[in-house]
Amino acid sequence: MLHRRLANELRGMEWQNGQNLYDFYWRYWRPFGEMLTDLERNGIKVDTEHQLPQAQLLAERARGELEIKFRRWISSYCADAWYMKPTSASQIQTILFGGAKNGKTGETLPLQRSFPIPRDDYELLKAAAHTPPDVADLAYTLHAPTVENVALGPDP
Repeated sequence: MLHRRLANELRGMEWQNGQNLYDFYWRYWRPFGEMLTDLERNGIKVDTEHQLPQAQLLAERARGELEIKFRRWISSYCADAWYMKPTSASQIQTILFGGAKNGKTGETLPLQRSFPIPRDDYELLKAAAHTPPDVADLAYTLHAPTVENVALGPDP
């Protein structure tokens, strides 16, 4: 009964070239739905011997390249951010929300925080930077970008 009612409504809605939305449903949505149920029933076969390791290598390489891009971008707002850990929630919080007030607790996040740099990370990141920022005692300070150093709108 519901199917019949919906089918009649779709037949009454024009789609294109003299066809209606019920035609669209039969042409696209029904086969797509069947494919999804087949995927759910059968699963997705993964070549764990060859393709998965290759995909993992590509993903790791891309991650490294994107991490360098991120470091270049974020250090244009805060030089010490070159040394930050992009996976650290507290460091991302400082950069993005430093100085903001938590609506639930009323607590204001600090505008800046200092973090230690593991020596191995410091050496690798210093070597990767064109002009690495100077840091003292293997620690760096992150601060939220200010209105003055944040470009509003598209890059010139």
